[in-house]
Amino acid sequence: MFEMFKKPKANLSHKQKKEIKEAYIHAISEAGNDELEYVKKKFNEKNSILEDSSIKWDRKLSEACATLYQILDKSADGEISSCSDTRKHIIAALFYFVEPYDVICDYTPGVGYLDDAYVVSLCVEYLQKKESKLFNKFFAAYKEDMHQKAVAKKASKIWTKAELRTLKKEYPKMDTQKLAKKLKRTIEAVRFQAKKHGLQKTKRYMQTLYDRMSR
Repeated sequence: MFEMFKKPKANLSHKQKKEIKEAYIHAISEAGNDELEYVKKKFNEKNSILEDSSIKWDRKLSEACATLYQILDKSADGEISSCSDTRKHIIAALFYFVEPYDVICDYTPGVGYLDDAYVVSLCVEYLQKKESKLFNKFFAAYKEDMHQKAVAKKASKIWTKAELRTLKKEYPKMDTQKLAKKLKRTIEAVRFQAKKHGLQKTKRYMQTLYDRMSR
């Protein structure tokens, strides 16, 4: 199961999980055209809130919900086939997501989306067990993509000895943006490493910079 689903499982009590699961099961039984239209009306606005969040975990939940919505959308267009029960599970999960006043109100600081994530995890688990083709097409690919991004991110953090030598030699007297370009790193990465190694700009460089700005 995705890393993001560990948080709601760990932070929700047994009583809360039971209550949320009951609410989800009820939503599945009620899922129909009215609920589908409500989801279509509210989804983009609601998902964009998490998509633009500064919190990484919120953005991951947004990606998972967007994947469920994509399955639902493609199913409605006839691009993929899915059974009625599957559509009900997805509609119910997304309906729960877009509705702010659920078991844990979405506006509750810090924990407002824990129940939504738990419901999404239940839906994804259903797909994994009952709709393996859909799961493999959408979520398995999503997992692989996330894995590749994680590997790439980890690799980007590893600095070679040659890069560090260049950093230590050039950072004190060179424009950070130019140095980042030379090292093929982001400015943030260069600044982070400079701070980590206690590097500072020389007084001469700072005076040159000040003179340039004063002209």
